[in-house]
Amino acid sequence: MNKNIEYFAIVALDLNQGIGYQNQILYHNKIDLNIFKQYSTYIQNCVVGRVTFDTLPKVLSKTRKFHIITRKEQSFDNAVCITNRDNLNQNKYVVVGGNEIYKMFSEDVKVWVITTHKQQSNTVDTYFDKTLFEKIISNNQSIELYEDENISVKIYF
Repeated sequence: MNKNIEYFAIVALDLNQGIGYQNQILYHNKIDLNIFKQYSTYIQNCVVGRVTFDTLPKVLSKTRKFHIITRKEQSFDNAVCITNRDNLNQNKYVVVGGNEIYKMFSEDVKVWVITTHKQQSNTVDTYFDKTLFEKIISNNQSIELYEDENISVKIYF
């Protein structure tokens, strides 16, 4: 692993750490989506799993470079397919999911941006790793970036 690379991660979850249902995010909250837009546009290099990439709006590839981690090489429009994280060579990346990708990079992520939707979704089939979540919130300092009656956004570093 290249020690000069900085990793940031951004994730949105419900009260039970649910992150998705049928390969889609659980909530489309304007504030949450804007925070994703700001971080991923600023850093531009996004690390993502293939399933997550397939669900993202293709327009995102116009302003970001996606590095798709997958078990087998494939060809993607406006994205780079890699089978080994050692092939990442830019200075900064934002890790945007899914759960296996978050776990893969968890030891290297310096900053976690976590949006918690203040409700429990009735339809969840993918969860953020509970052990990883507990480790992030207990081992890091945090700053509240935003809070209202629907969501809480915190940065853990």
